[in-house]
Amino acid sequence: MARALLSSIITLGAKLVAATRSSGSVEALEDDMNWTMSTLKGIQATLRDAEEREIREESVKLWLKELREVAYAAEDVLDDCHYEVMRAKVEARTAAVADPSKKNRRFGEVCVDLEALHLQEEEAQVTDFVAKDSLRKRKIVQVGSSSSEGKEEVIELLLSDHDSASNISTIVIVGKGGLGKTTLTNLVYNDPRVRQSFDRTGWACVSEFFDVRRLTKAMIESISHGSCPLTELSTLQGNLMNLVRGKRVLIVLDDVWNEQHSDWELLQAPLLCAKVAKILVTTRNDAVAVIMQTLPTYRLGYLPEHQCWALFQHYAFGGMDCVDQCNLEKIGKEIVSKCGGLPLAVKSLASLLRFEVDEDCWTEILESEEWQSYVDNETFVALRISYHRMPPYLKPCFRFCSMFPKNYQLSKKQLIQLWIAQGYIQSDSRKTMEEIGNEYVDELMRRSFIDHMSDHSTFYGEDDSAYKMHDLIHDLGGLMSEKEHYAMVDAEMSDLSDEVHHVFVKNNVETVLSGNLTDLRTLILTTDDSKIIHLDDLAKAQCLRALELEVHFLKLPNSIGNLKHLRYLFLLHYEQKSLPPSICLLYNLQILVLAYCHQLVDLPESIGNLNNLRHLTIAFSSIGRLPESICQLSNLQKLPEGPLIYMNYQKDLETLLTYGT
Repeated sequence: MARALLSSIITLGAKLVAATRSSGSVEALEDDMNWTMSTLKGIQATLRDAEEREIREESVKLWLKELREVAYAAEDVLDDCHYEVMRAKVEARTAAVADPSKKNRRFGEVCVDLEALHLQEEEAQVTDFVAKDSLRKRKIVQVGSSSSEGKEEVIELLLSDHDSASNISTIVIVGKGGLGKTTLTNLVYNDPRVRQSFDRTGWACVSEFFDVRRLTKAMIESISHGSCPLTELSTLQGNLMNLVRGKRVLIVLDDVWNEQHSDWELLQAPLLCAKVAKILVTTRNDAVAVIMQTLPTYRLGYLPEHQCWALFQHYAFGGMDCVDQCNLEKIGKEIVSKCGGLPLAVKSLASLLRFEVDEDCWTEILESEEWQSYVDNETFVALRISYHRMPPYLKPCFRFCSMFPKNYQLSKKQLIQLWIAQGYIQSDSRKTMEEIGNEYVDELMRRSFIDHMSDHSTFYGEDDSAYKMHDLIHDLGGLMSEKEHYAMVDAEMSDLSDEVHHVFVKNNVETVLSGNLTDLRTLILTTDDSKIIHLDDLAKAQCLRALELEVHFLKLPNSIGNLKHLRYLFLLHYEQKSLPPSICLLYNLQILVLAYCHQLVDLPESIGNLNNLRHLTIAFSSIGRLPESICQLSNLQKLPEGPLIYMNYQKDLETLLTYGT
């Protein structure tokens, strides 16, 4: 992450020096800025070697962590200076630009550390990964799978009538991580025979944190296909009882780890009202099967080697037989044998090798020391190998995804905008940052690090796509991020570590707001209820680049204008008629989303000061007209169109699109 971050810093610094030269207002700053830029380039040149050594040398990890923190501090210093230049332009006067000399001393300390480590100082090269399909003959290979056999067995268990004293029957699918338990369960769940046999169906993702209230709520929302505002367990259970009473019900509980029988009994209690309730559970834990099952356990076996090879061919060769590359086929089969019959391991490495036709690269993966690192965990080894061979520009984007909870559906548009806010996407003379972000998402999908789930429209009418990460890939992202990313769902926490920089919080948001916010760069707050949240503590989050408030709040504090690093601001359910004028001091702001702010009737007159604004989304508000200064937003990409905005300022939109594109 540090290399990508420093690339962003260097780009920003170059712009700042150019800006100071053109304005003629900060000549004294140039020497300091140029020295800082030179130092950062030196740090950047060492990181490629450092990241390679991180795989094998634990001692380097501590140094990299410190380097990352210094890089963050450097970015803040340069950003402060850049902010002052922008402020000076807005106010049409000479700015007193902040002096970075104090931070420069810290950069000097890092230079001493660089010499002590004797790391290679060579320019990092970004490899373009291109699939060489020209080397492959167009002979289609069919992908074999044992899922169809397993599917029929599980369906037979589900649909059979069993003599039991209870109306609730539980089938447990047990298997190692990466075997395809969730895939098999999906096939069963969506089979027409199964759908026709049940009146109500629901799916809840469990993972490590088995919270009865959260899971009951998830079952309600899945069965009813809508959100549930209830928060108390007793009322949630009553609601679920009403939904299932006298019905035939199928519930899937995916990825269960909890071994407490009392929690299990409490969770299934509302299902006693159903006529018939079948529960399908997936787990890696044999003890869970013993506790939960009432019907025979289905143990998912390893994929046979010939089917693993077919799967490998499908992803590595695009479904075509590589008849002209006998050596690659030989090496590929040896790699497959190391994957231990685990489909996710095969898929991960095959997706990586789709971009490689060099025999040495294939051999390097076959002989990687990583295979000795995690005994009896072939899937995680394969994922680590794939990660370490990911292009440097893509790694921070992947790690950022681990800040969201497991099984969270990632919005493509939201993800790209958050990446832009963090500086992970650099502008290109040929492409917009949004276009580059789309390519990054597509590349993560091609490498099998994320899976496409669906295409849909956003609440403001634009096309979007949803993606998910496999649990093991999410675990990998968390491991590689070194505690920088954190997700809290229904969890109490006294304070955040200063190592955490990106946080997703669902419910109990007051706990986070009252704690340490100083080092946060991303803060996403969501809640299931309509409780009013007070945001005065946001003033502590001086380093924020991205802030998303999907909560009910009466007032946005005027101190929001002090968050001068902010690039992304998403406000949902804002309950005031106007935004605080200080929001127009956020000169770095690139994305502003105002959704379901029904009370909002106008925007600040100085909104045109936000010259870096790329996206302004207004959905379901009471805004009647846009301020005239809106036409100063020359970087704006587009505005929402159609019935989601009030048509009585359509003329303003036409003017803006004329001047701003």
